[in-house]
Amino acid sequence: MSRYLKIAMVLVVPSLLLASGGDAEAAQKYFELTGRHTDLAPRIFNFVLLAGLLYYLLATPLKNFLKSRSDSIAKELEEIEAKREASRDAKIKAQQDLESAKLKAVDIVSDAKAELALIK
Repeated sequence: MSRYLKIAMVLVVPSLLLASGGDAEAAQKYFELTGRHTDLAPRIFNFVLLAGLLYYLLATPLKNFLKSRSDSIAKELEEIEAKREASRDAKIKAQQDLESAKLKAVDIVSDAKAELALIK
């Protein structure tokens, strides 16, 4: 039998038997034997104990992990912003170089036309 089928049988069969109704005395005996009608306080205590223990053991490492993660993300964002600024500055410089090259090209063309006129 597969593991999942066994787990399903253990979890589902008792609830199906209780849900089938019929004998209220049998249900009362089941609750008395298992203690499921009076075990709310111990369950709450166990949950609070487990939650407190998990908080005690995992709070500091989790806080440290999240802090280091947020610091690394902030550092990456700063690096990306610096690269963005550098590329923006490079773009501005390239545009200025392009404008000066256009002016130089116009000068060269006008010089070439003047030389052509002299040669003719």
